[in-house]
Amino acid sequence: MAAPAKAEVNKARRKIAAATHVAVVSHERPDGDAVGSALAVVLGLRRNGKQAEAVFPDGLPARYRFLPGAATARRQLPPGIDLIITVDCSA
Repeated sequence: MAAPAKAEVNKARRKIAAATHVAVVSHERPDGDAVGSALAVVLGLRRNGKQAEAVFPDGLPARYRFLPGAATARRQLPPGIDLIITVDCSA
């Protein structure tokens, strides 16, 4: 891994380690990649002792509600978030 990329990864690690309540968000009208990515990150964070929420402002499409963690997905950011992670976004 190149030095600038490694520095960015380490910066992200520090931010995640310091956070206590994390929201994971994606793009509008989430597709399977967006939903799967967000829920997987949430589950990983929770397994590492973080309070984490998947947030889909447009709502979680019904066809993805069978996925692990889908039942806890939210439409709005809960209070107390100290870090937001975006997944499956182009910019």
